Amino acid sequence: MKRNKLLSNSGSAFIMLLMGILVLGYLYSTMGNRLIVGPSGNAGTSSETPQGKAREAVCMVNKIAIQNGLQIYNMQNKAMKELDLSKLSGIIDVSELKKSKCTYNLGKDGKIVCSEHK
Repeated sequence: MKRNKLLSNSGSAFIMLLMGILVLGYLYSTMGNRLIVGPSGNAGTSSETPQGKAREAVCMVNKIAIQNGLQIYNMQNKAMKELDLSKLSGIIDVSELKKSKCTYNLGKDGKIVCSEHK
């Protein structure tokens, strides 16, 4: 009789473990996907995803580098009215900027503006 009771206890423990795994799997499939894809459904493009935040940070650093390079260029040459990255190639490394999906322009206030991360 003790043997039967032992089997029934281990069977219920196995069922509880299986239910716990199913619940965790369900939670991951519904909530865990939002951590990777984001609420908008676009992987890496939303600023709510880690990839999107990283792209925004890289864009901000690129804008600062271009702005600093533009200031140096404007001190040595006639002020630039439209952004021409090829003229800044001796001051900053523009080859890295071409790898980015962002496109940079010179705003009316003289600041660098990104088409993606305004």
